[in-house]
Order: sequence, then C-alpha cells, then structure tokens
Amino acid sequence: MPSTISHDYHYKDVYELCSEYFQQYYSKEVFFLHSIFAQGHDALFFSDFWKLWNFNSKREKAIYLQDHKFQDFGVEMAELLKNWNLDDSKTLKLLLYGYIIHHILDSYTHPYIIYETQAIGGGMHELVESYIDKYMIEQREVMNSGNFKIHKMIAKPPRFNEAEIDLVNEAFFYTYAYEQFGKTYVDALNQVNLFLRLFRYDPTRIKDWGYGLIDKTDLISLKFSFLSYNHDYSGFEPYLNEEHRKWFNPCDENLSSTSSFFELYWQAAEVAAKIISELEMAINDKASSSQFKSIIPDTSAIHGLKCGQSLSFNTLRKQRLSNGKNIN
Repeated sequence: MPSTISHDYHYKDVYELCSEYFQQYYSKEVFFLHSIFAQGHDALFFSDFWKLWNFNSKREKAIYLQDHKFQDFGVEMAELLKNWNLDDSKTLKLLLYGYIIHHILDSYTHPYIIYETQAIGGGMHELVESYIDKYMIEQREVMNSGNFKIHKMIAKPPRFNEAEIDLVNEAFFYTYAYEQFGKTYVDALNQVNLFLRLFRYDPTRIKDWGYGLIDKTDLISLKFSFLSYNHDYSGFEPYLNEEHRKWFNPCDENLSSTSSFFELYWQAAEVAAKIISELEMAINDKASSSQFKSIIPDTSAIHGLKCGQSLSFNTLRKQRLSNGKNIN
C-alpha cells in the first residue's frame, strides 16, 4: 500500500495538480465524492473480510495485480470507455483514475517501505504504513488519530448499474482471465467503510489492547496491532526518512535514493495527475490503444520498475546492515 488514509489524501492532492481540462469535466466536489476509488487493488483486502481463512488467497491476488499487466488493464478499461457516452462513463472513468492514482503512489513509495521493512506486506510493513496514516491524520486534521472517524472520511461507493459492472468484468477478464471480477471488486469497495468502522476506529484503545493480546499468542499468523489508529507508534519517526538516509530499490541493488517518504508522495502525485489528465483527453478523443499505452506506464506497484521482476531481499539486507541502517 501505503494504507487507507494516505491513499485517500493522495487522491485528493492529485486533483489539485490536474489540468484545467480535467477539472472542467470533474468538479472537486464530484471527484472527492468518489475517493473510495483511491483504494485501488487494496480494496480486495476488504472483500468478505470476516472470512479470515481466505485472507492469504486475497492477498496473493492483490499482490499479483500490483505487479502484473497494470498497463494492459488500464488500456483495456480506456478502450471500453471510449465508446461510452461521455456523461455515462464518468463514474467508471473515475474508478479507473482512482485505481491508477493508487498504483502510482505505491510504485513510488513501496520500494522505500519494502527496503526498510524487508517485506511486501504484513508485520512491520503494515505497521509502518499505518504509522504514516496516523501521522497524516494528526498533521492535517490536528487531532488524535484514534478519535478520527475514518469511516466517515472515506466516501461511500456509488451504485453501479449492470452495464457498468459488466464493463469492469470485461476489463479484468480480458486482462487477467478473472471471471466476474468486476462484481467482486465492486462488492469489495462496498465493504471498506464497515471494515474501517469495526476494526480501525478505536477512540478508547480497547481494540488496540485486544489486537495486542492476539498478536502475543502467535496462534494466528496474521498480525492485528496495525489495525488500530490508536496504536502507540513511538520510535517510528525515522521511517519518514526526513534525514534522507540512502536506500535501495528492492528489485535492483544498483538503484538508490535518499528521498523521504513525503518527497516520494509528491513525486507520485505529479506523475498521477499528468497521467489521468492526459488519459481523460485521450478517452474523450477516442484515441488508439497505442496512444493509451504511451500514457499509462507498465509500472509495478511493488518495486516501481517494469512489471513482473523478482525481488532480491537477501542482497538488500546485507546492504542495509552495511549502511548501519537497522531501525526496525
């Protein structure tokens, strides 16, 4: 990821950087009312969330989407949408744009977070991303994150008609051969707010206490402490990397950076704004597939390079320790 709140803020920040052409088609109010789409492929984690026995399979599918055929999926959606009436296609275009914004933020920030935590997800990875959520809430809302009603901040998804769901079904099927996956995706979006209310909103810290007890038992491989926005994140400040420590791309040890998390965040915002601004114009002009491909990068949300590459954690762990950077 980053986590739920970071993606919602980022989606809204991207709008401010979009072209005038884009903002003429979508007012800020309309764009913000669709901020649920900022959850992108992470929405799958919320699908039937009470079925813990299915979590690993959902996680595997979400990770696959992060690292495979991102460009193909975007092009397929654009191809299908360009033949729709302009007004009828707005909701689905916003779904696509939210998906792209989410993916681009991950592609810029995931390499850093994965390098620091040595994990694609779970454990310390989830804790760091939840810490960033907590930090952003407290900076922007000027209040304790545990008291922040996140389930009310995230806009509820619109109602999709059958034709809209069929189009998303088509895009997922032609890209990934997933049947009826548009419906699965829309159902997942509809469960986000309830999940946030039940598991992440924690003004009394009782949930954080309970999650801590579960985590200490080691009876379940999943860890839950990151879920509470009232969790104690003392000592996590170095993960923002405001000191500009050197870090390496988890896929290519020859690529390094000293960018902080928020420098990466704003770089991603500029890139995402450019992509969706150009894509809106291209779809409206009924552009060709090759033109859509020139706009949408084939970028992995895991390591930020071309989709489908492997991760070299062992090499990076040695580099990290040799740099004296053991902040876990």
